[in-house]
Amino acid sequence: MHNSQNPEVALGPAITAAATMMQDIGGKLLVFLSGLPSYGLGRLQNRENPALLGKPQESSLLQPQSEYYKHWAVKMAQF
Repeated sequence: MHNSQNPEVALGPAITAAATMMQDIGGKLLVFLSGLPSYGLGRLQNRENPALLGKPQESSLLQPQSEYYKHWAVKMAQF
């Protein structure tokens, strides 16, 4: 792992694999990340913009970037 050339965080494929394994047996998935998921399915971009703080446009930062994680949350709640 110390020779890794790609320091990106790939959460989407990990969630997909976990959901595939859990769909028949159920269970609980706990996820801990050290960075923004920035590689593969479910990748997110850093949207932090100090210039928007305290302005009406600040609420746009609270909107989801994609529906990927909501899709999996709903689907896994059915397991």
